[in-house]
Amino acid sequence: MGRRRMRRNGIRRPVRMAVVCLLGFSLAGAAGCGRKAAPAPENARGAAGGGPDLLAMPQYPCMPDRETDWEAWRAYIDEYAVLEDECAQIRDFSFQTASALIQDRETNLVYSPVSLYYALSLAASGAGGETREELSRFLCRRDTAQADGEDAFGDTARRLYHLLSRKDSFCQLHIASSLWVSPKLPLKDAFLDTAEEQYFAEAYEADFADEKTREAMGRWVSGQTKGLITPQLAVNSDDVMHLLNTVYFYDEWTDAFSEKHTKEDRFYLENGEEISFPFMNRKFGSHGYAKGDGFIRSYLPLKSSGSMVFVLPDPGVTAGELASSPERLYEAFEGGTSHVGEVEFKVPRFQSDSRCDVKEMMQSMGYLSLFEDGDFSQMTDADGIFVSSIRQDSHISVNEKGVEAASFTDLAYAGAALPDGKAEMILNRPFLYGIQDNGVWLFIGVCDVPEESGKP
Repeated sequence: MGRRRMRRNGIRRPVRMAVVCLLGFSLAGAAGCGRKAAPAPENARGAAGGGPDLLAMPQYPCMPDRETDWEAWRAYIDEYAVLEDECAQIRDFSFQTASALIQDRETNLVYSPVSLYYALSLAASGAGGETREELSRFLCRRDTAQADGEDAFGDTARRLYHLLSRKDSFCQLHIASSLWVSPKLPLKDAFLDTAEEQYFAEAYEADFADEKTREAMGRWVSGQTKGLITPQLAVNSDDVMHLLNTVYFYDEWTDAFSEKHTKEDRFYLENGEEISFPFMNRKFGSHGYAKGDGFIRSYLPLKSSGSMVFVLPDPGVTAGELASSPERLYEAFEGGTSHVGEVEFKVPRFQSDSRCDVKEMMQSMGYLSLFEDGDFSQMTDADGIFVSSIRQDSHISVNEKGVEAASFTDLAYAGAALPDGKAEMILNRPFLYGIQDNGVWLFIGVCDVPEESGKP
């Protein structure tokens, strides 16, 4: 078998993930933007000025600091709780799309269901007729009524934003949206209000024939993702709108891996090759894990109260087989028989970048209306609008860093169940992983060929 050694460099940080989802809209003829533009802020314009002008800037909600006022933070979360049925719909959407993208990947995948859900929900808020119904089905929505000025898509997005967004000393989860609109496309004020108030989306008037527009969009994405993603954006004079959504996630392990226990070992690729790679190592005396048909699964808790879940296929089973259907993927991430026992982790210190062509996936699943001659009558009175592209770029970086927490130690949890077995999460072959927070899957991915991440 061939062996190769991975290059190592760069700054070493804790768990960091970022994603950008880009929707491009094209149009056959329109004139006059409905809302008067103002100069854009510096993050879009850049220090030299010029470029797009501002149409809308949301008032971002101020979440209580849970480190200084936990009761106020808890009351805030309860007030904006996402309904159980909505969580189930988002979960169904997550596994439906992740299954298709995993099956279609070349190597490695980092995918954010939440980012795509946000972007397509905002598009659906501006859609009508068959296009709205098609997007509703794809988003696994069952209640999409629009009555008395209220939009079901926007209502869910607003609660989801409140539930997930956070920034404190050890973690950050930031969701951001923006619309970049050609003067040729007259958007309705009601749609701009929905985008601003329900999705907390910024909006800019933009000339897509001007190179400064592409540069400003790139700066916006880079700023929202803390520089993890600097996209190569393709814009042209036929574009009438670009809808961007970013998710930036930063968190730390509840119990840090010790760098002195990080050792080189072998990672076995599906093609039979081996690579030498640094693995982080630790054991839990009493920890949860699950076993199912063709897999074993466990998790590492994060300081934010979320977790990173790892699914290791059994020998002879591939990651693709576990994602062969939405139901099979759901079983791998949330099913199986639960146990508590000693769990040994050997996790590669890895990073990964990927790009997904969502348009191609949706078309292969039979969703065609929005890409041909969509009905976006809730967005504009202009005819002939269609979605020309949907793509998602993502990045993940994982290493040893973590911080102390009272609830979790190297030994048993206080009040934990008696151990009933032992699990070895030796992630030395392709595996699945995901980041879950408040019952929502923020990221789902596959590590086929690890690339080395930096130390803390």
